[in-house]
Amino acid sequence: MKHVSEGQRGSARRAGSAAERRGRGRPQPSEPLSLADVSGLDVVPAGACPGNTHLQSSHRDVNPLLAISTFAIDYWDTGGIVTWDIGKAAPFRAMLQKRLQRAVELRAPVAFDLPGYPMLLHERGIGSRGDSRREFQLECCGIKIGLSPRDSHKRQLYNYSCIMSGEACLVLGIEQGRRIVTDIISLLGGTVVDEWVKRIDLCLDVPGLSLQRELLPVFEAGHLTTTASVWNPWDGKKGKTGFTVSSRGRVTLNCYDKVIDVLRKGDGVYLAAMEQRRWHGRTPDAATRIEYQVRKAWLDSYQLRTAELVLEPVFKWINGAVRSAGTSGESCGCKSGSRWSPAAARSLC
Repeated sequence: MKHVSEGQRGSARRAGSAAERRGRGRPQPSEPLSLADVSGLDVVPAGACPGNTHLQSSHRDVNPLLAISTFAIDYWDTGGIVTWDIGKAAPFRAMLQKRLQRAVELRAPVAFDLPGYPMLLHERGIGSRGDSRREFQLECCGIKIGLSPRDSHKRQLYNYSCIMSGEACLVLGIEQGRRIVTDIISLLGGTVVDEWVKRIDLCLDVPGLSLQRELLPVFEAGHLTTTASVWNPWDGKKGKTGFTVSSRGRVTLNCYDKVIDVLRKGDGVYLAAMEQRRWHGRTPDAATRIEYQVRKAWLDSYQLRTAELVLEPVFKWINGAVRSAGTSGESCGCKSGSRWSPAAARSLC
C-alpha cells in the first residue's frame, strides 16, 4: 500500500469533504457515556489511549488513508491463575455466594458495589466440560471476569478468566481495562500470578476507505496472497459488507464495512467512541476495518505463552508493519528481544 491512484485520492478527498459538511453544526451525542468516569473518554485525545496507535507520516507518497488510520487491540480473551489471601477473601467469597443464590432465584444478574466499581454478578458461571469451571461470572464496564475460589497452581485447572469485548477495548483501552480487572481481583483478596492469551484481535480502522469499491473486487478476483483455506464473503440484506479469510482456527482475517457495522449496533456510546477514537470526530461516508483474530494455537507456536509476552511486542510488531509501508508509527516503549519475529508477522497473512 505504498502508492495510491488518483482515483483513490479523489475518493478520499470527496469522502472527507462530505463528512466535514455533514459534521458542521452537528450536536454532540446527548446520551451520557456510561464509562466516561472510568475511561476519561471526553478528555483523552484520539491515539492517547494505550489501546490505540495512530500513524504519523513524513512521506508525501504514502497512501493518505493509511496515514489517518488507527491500529488497536480490539478483543482480549485470557485465562489465568489467581492466588487467594484466605483472610481477606473469605468475607467476599461469602458475599458472592449469597448474591449468586439470589441471581439464580431471579434468573437474572444481581448488582452490587465494590469500592469504586459498580458490579454485576451473573446467575451462571463460566466453563464446562473440557474448560475449567469458574463459579462466579462478574461484569464491570463491559469486562467479564470469571473467578473460582479454589486454589490452583496448574493451567489445566485455572481459576480466572477475562474477556474484554471490542466495546470495552475501544472505550477503555487495553491497559486501563487490565488495571480495572487487577483492582477488582485485589479487592476480592486475590492476586493474578499467571495469565495467558486465548485470543487477541488486532484491528486497523481506515476512515475513507470503501470496502465495496476498493477491497471486495480484489477479494472476489482471488488476488489476496494467503495460505488460508477458507474464504467467505459476507452477503446479507445490505449486500456484500465484508469477507473472512481463515486458517485452521489459528488466525482469522475479517475485513468489513465498519460504518454499517456501527450503525447496525444502534449504540450511541459506541458511535461516539468510534468518532472520537478512530474516525477523527465524525462518521465518515465510508470506513473499513481490517481485523486479525489471533488464537492461542498460533501464539503458542511462537512461544508467546504469557499475556506479557504477547502485549510487550505487539505494538512493536505493528510499528514494524507500518514502517514497511513507508510510514512511522507512534513509539510504544516495547522491550527488545521480541518473539514477534518477521517470520511470525508474515505467517499472519
